[in-house]
Amino acid sequence: TKTKYLAGEIVKAANDVYAFGQDSQKKIKLSFPEGLQSVTLDKQEIMFRYKDSKGKINEIVEVADVEFASTTFPVSPGQKELVVRSLGTRVAVTIACNSGEPKQGDAQTCGALCSPPKDTCALKCVNKAWTCPPAA
Repeated sequence: TKTKYLAGEIVKAANDVYAFGQDSQKKIKLSFPEGLQSVTLDKQEIMFRYKDSKGKINEIVEVADVEFASTTFPVSPGQKELVVRSLGTRVAVTIACNSGEPKQGDAQTCGALCSPPKDTCALKCVNKAWTCPPAA
């Protein structure tokens, strides 16, 4: 299925950056199908939420070899560029951003990207990936 292919591509990229170590990253382009609502990464799971032809929301879960930074991102149909980045002990997956762009992070995103985890944070896009600036 399409979700198995998407999960496989994310897992392959996650394994690559994890092997290369902290701060290594890889950009991948994936084409998301109609009906896909969101992608959630948590621990070693990738969960795809999609709406079927009858309007019912379904979930498909795939398991990865590496641990992911917990995050959920909405998706719309079509091709998207994802950034897969090693955080050392886990891997973050985000939709690519524009370098230099600021964003206020929520508790889930800041907890995943910042060390130590924070409830809120000012994220900055560096090399198309959201990063948590180091504490002053």
